[in-house]
Amino acid sequence: MLDRAVSEIAKAKERACELALALIHSDEDYLDHVTELCVLGNRIYSEVWTTEFHIFGVLSSDMDHLPLAHVRPRCSEAMLKRADQEIVEIIAANRSEIQSACNEILSKHSAT
Repeated sequence: MLDRAVSEIAKAKERACELALALIHSDEDYLDHVTELCVLGNRIYSEVWTTEFHIFGVLSSDMDHLPLAHVRPRCSEAMLKRADQEIVEIIAANRSEIQSACNEILSKHSAT
């Protein structure tokens, strides 16, 4: 049982590093990546609030009304336009904090 938990945490750390790199290099799938990083941070630490994943918890909460990629096909064009504009504003307001958090994730959890 303990080995399985350790393995799940190792997988979560690996995935967190993949997503951190993706966010450093691109804003594509921003909302989905931020949301998943919050989930992964909770998996690694039980809660994100005093960790390098903190900003992802904050942003996930702030953006929980916006459509994730799998929901977007069911949304109207007008809604998507509003949502995309809001995401652009959130990215601009949080870019440096996201970059710092991503770098810290890579520093703490990268296997190499």
